[in-house]
Amino acid sequence: MSFHFEFDERALLREVERQAQPAMDRIADDLTQELDQFRLRFAGRPTAEIRTELQRLFERAGGEITDPELAEYAAAIAAGTHIRIEAERLHL
Repeated sequence: MSFHFEFDERALLREVERQAQPAMDRIADDLTQELDQFRLRFAGRPTAEIRTELQRLFERAGGEITDPELAEYAAAIAAGTHIRIEAERLHL
């Protein structure tokens, strides 16, 4: 008896993308909401204080933030600017 099996890797990757993208979008939306609350709390405060708190926020969320991003976000929050996080599109 013989058995033939074909595996469609591209179809599998498309399905993974289809299912994972909404989860990534939700995470980005949640982080955007957290940053907006953060902005309301910290607008007008020193950027050094904001940087420390931002670092903690990203660590709690399981994410990473680079020093240049940290500086940019802290300055934006100090100025009261809304920050929107967008998930990258998956391309597996």
